[in-house]
Amino acid sequence: MIDKATLDQLRGLFFSDLAKGRFEVVLLARRHFQNAEALVRTHAVDYALRTLEAMQLSVALELHRRGAASDLVASDKNLCNVAALEGLTVINPSPGS
Repeated sequence: MIDKATLDQLRGLFFSDLAKGRFEVVLLARRHFQNAEALVRTHAVDYALRTLEAMQLSVALELHRRGAASDLVASDKNLCNVAALEGLTVINPSPGS
């Protein structure tokens, strides 16, 4: 858990990075939903992949295929495991990961 002051600081840094163009905003398309559905069918039982994680992974995989993203940064262990299985390099910033 983080306290409110830390949350406010992190939100400020995030929005600052957004304003500087450090993130690419990707609009979701039908293919992202279809790919996410396939990811859930493939990985939900064995790796507890949830729908929103599958959506995030669907977009990350497409960006990776396009050469627009090299790594996935996430701290959710299930998402990290499935991303690695799908061929992404995963960076988990959580301590002990």
